Amino acid sequence: MRLSNIQELSVRPTSSVLDFEDGNFEMERMKRKLQVDAVIEGTIVEFANEVRVTARLVRLSDSSTIWSQQFSQSRDNEADLQHEIALSVADALAINLSGDERHSLTKRYTESGDAMRLYQRGRYHWNKRSKEGIVEAQRLFRNAVDMDRNFAAAYVGIADTLIFGFEIDEAAAAVDRALNLDPNLSEAYATRGFIHMFHGWDWARAESDLKRAIEINPGYATAHQWYASLLMIRGRHEDAKAKLKDALAINPMSYNLLSDLAQAHYYAGDYARAAEYGSRALELYPDFLPAHGILSDVYFQMGENDKAINEKVLQLGLLSVEPNQTKEQSSAAMRAADEHLAIYRRVGIEGYWKLIAREPEASSKNANKFISSARAYLNIGEPEKALDLLEKAVSERAFLAPFISADPVWNSMRSDARFKNILGRMNL
Repeated sequence: MRLSNIQELSVRPTSSVLDFEDGNFEMERMKRKLQVDAVIEGTIVEFANEVRVTARLVRLSDSSTIWSQQFSQSRDNEADLQHEIALSVADALAINLSGDERHSLTKRYTESGDAMRLYQRGRYHWNKRSKEGIVEAQRLFRNAVDMDRNFAAAYVGIADTLIFGFEIDEAAAAVDRALNLDPNLSEAYATRGFIHMFHGWDWARAESDLKRAIEINPGYATAHQWYASLLMIRGRHEDAKAKLKDALAINPMSYNLLSDLAQAHYYAGDYARAAEYGSRALELYPDFLPAHGILSDVYFQMGENDKAINEKVLQLGLLSVEPNQTKEQSSAAMRAADEHLAIYRRVGIEGYWKLIAREPEASSKNANKFISSARAYLNIGEPEKALDLLEKAVSERAFLAPFISADPVWNSMRSDARFKNILGRMNL
């Protein structure tokens, strides 16, 4: 966390490093997995009232030790121990620190070592972007706040588990609390930018906050990722791809970022590259739902309907076994997967789109379904019904509604007055 604030360093996030918590420190595996030049390793020994750390900075190319040092602090001063190690590593690398960077290395995020550990575990689970991961992350972040009511980053963590839902007031309040505690917290600006973007449709304020987040901490990959989403929605496709590549330079093994880069290429009309990046995301995590979703869209646009239907069925199948779903939700997803495949095999792609168009109308809790139904009506030659459903999606503030502005599915509708009005209601 501390070292990632240094401009000259690219530091992998905790979510990547925790893959090695099994104790397997084989150097070649680290080099291949993390794509870094060096790692910090060592031992932590805890006594009744003391913590001793032996740390080494190891060059992966030849396993040589660049720097090593021993540290000792009382258990009450773990925060001092952390920034002492960070400063020593920076000095060992002969990095000329700015005043802000030196401040970030000595900054106290929390006085509680236990709260920090809970927070780091929460980020690990949150980065999975699965329903199960989000639920577990929220539990850990709330426990971290219970241990330290002034832990600003943990409040942002809580907000980050809520921003993908519909009840946004608690998330906004948590971000405000974080910024009151720490006005220079990059993660808080990034999350506030996300809220402005997807819940307020206030693109100028969103862009301002996301830029500020990156300015404070260029090593925060999520800020780059969310800024890329804004750029996609605004039609700035080359900028979006560049921003995602900045994020991947920070965390090159992120299936989430690779999936978003697939989405950026899809919106730009580069379907071959979109398919490539989506497939790379699934190589890292075969059960990543968004990657299956974007690949389905890509293959439909390429006219490869068999592949598109296969990705859609895989997506629905994964939904049916996702933890924390009710039996009814799991059964519905499994039935949908079976029905989609059966209809497609029996009557072809037109029958499939008719099935999607006929699916029950979404509730306000699942307004994204209006968009998929609208797409189906467009594909069976009923654009007015498609526009009716897009208007409902915007009225219900469907989370995915802003992406209508970028999705090539709607290219044939862009000159339509009703379609322009739909975008205008989202300030697009």
